[in-house]
Formats: sequence, C-alpha cells, structure tokens
Amino acid sequence: MDAEALNRISELNGVVGVTLADAYGELLFTSIDDEALNEFIAFLPGITPVIEDGLSLGKIHGVTLKGSHESNLAVFIGSEQSLTVQSETRSSIQALMKQVKEII
Repeated sequence: MDAEALNRISELNGVVGVTLADAYGELLFTSIDDEALNEFIAFLPGITPVIEDGLSLGKIHGVTLKGSHESNLAVFIGSEQSLTVQSETRSSIQALMKQVKEII
C-alpha cells in the first residue's frame, strides 16, 4: 500500500488513526500513539490463521471491533500486509469500511 492511499484513508471522516503491518505483525506505518493498541493490532494478523483453522471459517479478510467508549477498529487482512483503521465510535463502521475498500 502506498503513502497516498494511507493519506486518503487518514483523511476520511471519523478516522482517528491508521496502522499498516506486514504479514509478521511488524508495523510499517502507524499514526496511532497508543503503544498497547499498536501491539494488539500487530497481534491480530498472526492470530487469524489459528481462528481460520479452529473454526473452519475459510480465509479471514477482515476483523471489526466495535468499542463502546472511544473508538472502533476495522482490520483489513491481506496476504502480505494488514491495514487497521481506528475510527470514532459515533462513525458508521460499515460506511467507513466501504470507503476504505474503495481506496485499497
């Protein structure tokens, strides 16, 4: 994913932060200042194969976590990279995911 796409996603209404990680969970880019949240984000792509195998869901392409207080996370999982978008809880996560998919 290029810098222009990350910038466009960062500028979407309701987006608080963006993180790009490689397939091994190494952060390639982040605009999220919360170190614990970044560690969790780096963990997610690595756990999806375990979930796929254990639940027979097939290939997982994304994970959505809706918070009740501060923010939501939408994780888009590719074969080589994963993109996490942190958004305000008042934003529609479904609408945001659609906008992000159009960019990526």
